[in-house]
Amino acid sequence: MSHGKTSHEFSGAKPKERAMAILSTYDEEVVDKIRIEIEESFDDIPNENTTEEDTEDKSDTEEFFEVDSGSEEEEEEEEEEEERYLGEISSGTNHQTVLYAIQNLDHEAPVEASRIEEWISNNMDKELKRGSVFGSLHDLYERRLIDREKNDQNNNMYQITVHGDDQLQTVGEP
Repeated sequence: MSHGKTSHEFSGAKPKERAMAILSTYDEEVVDKIRIEIEESFDDIPNENTTEEDTEDKSDTEEFFEVDSGSEEEEEEEEEEEERYLGEISSGTNHQTVLYAIQNLDHEAPVEASRIEEWISNNMDKELKRGSVFGSLHDLYERRLIDREKNDQNNNMYQITVHGDDQLQTVGEP
């Protein structure tokens, strides 16, 4: 019996919803273990039920998961553009793998998600589920690590940004 491990990371808009969506795609009979690390942000002023220690333990944080973002309406995409921020990735995540693939496909840029999946399958030691690739692409775009544009067939095309190159230099190759 073979085993695999998939890491997911979410931040930005509605990370809990996106995490729940990806969890629902897994078959309960093949999942042996789920590790959830939740990082929250709280106001500096504790309420009557919260101690100062509780507030310090849970500040300046992110949630870790990944999800297939699916297609979005043009209006939502404009709102999403406004929500983008300069974000980071962690070593050992699907985000690192997908960003590394895009960097290696830079000579073909911009590239479709299917080409990114194909490159990972042919050049990396791990396979990523389609939803994991799309979830990573969505998160990388939100973090301004990649840019995207629509092609003539209305498919998203992706290419790495300078910030994305810098992040890969920081975390290294997967």
